[in-house]
Order: sequence, then C-alpha cells, then structure tokens
Amino acid sequence: SITLSPSAGRLVSGSADGSLAIYKCYTAKEKKDLFPGSDRGENGVWKCVGTLPDAHDGIIYCVDYAPNKAGHGRIASSGEDGQIQVFREVSGSTSDHPKFVSEASVYSDHGDVN
Repeated sequence: SITLSPSAGRLVSGSADGSLAIYKCYTAKEKKDLFPGSDRGENGVWKCVGTLPDAHDGIIYCVDYAPNKAGHGRIASSGEDGQIQVFREVSGSTSDHPKFVSEASVYSDHGDVN
C-alpha cells in the first residue's frame, strides 16, 4: 500500500514484511546539487529517507499520511496482524531524515484490518 502527500513531497509505502518506508521527492535542481552523477534528466527523483522496519507483524494493507504542513505529522497503517498503528513525526526531525515514534496502537479482534 502507498500514500502520497504532494504538499509535503513525500510518499509512504507499506510492505509485505511489515515495514514502512518514507520517500522524499527531490526536484531536478535538488537532484543536481545533492546527488551529483545521478540521472541527468530534467525530472526529480524519489529517495528513501526513512524506515519503520517493525511497524507491523506481517503484510501492511493500508497506509495514510498527514504531513507536518497539515499540522499533523502522522502515519496511520493497518495490516494482517490486526493492528492499527499511528506514528508521529518527532519534533525537530528533518525532511531528509524524518524520525517517527509510535503514538498509538489498537488491536482489532475482527481479524485483518484494511
């Protein structure tokens, strides 16, 4: 599962191994300045800037992201482990190296959550 936040230039993906990955979109100019020798095209580039390796015990079915710009800074996810997880972006983390901590976890006794 993936979610895109155009206003924050981020994409969050959930994986079959239970991990979440946070990607940042770098503009073509940023790409040229920050990643010399990378593709010389005029497009930007997506780079993984953070992971939550143990977000779930199993496949992640659904993920959503509300960026700090929206006043939230949270990732919500659910999956086959029956958990709904909410992660909050830590104050002071940077867009190039975001840090998230678990803020809430809810178990559903109805089985998979998606």
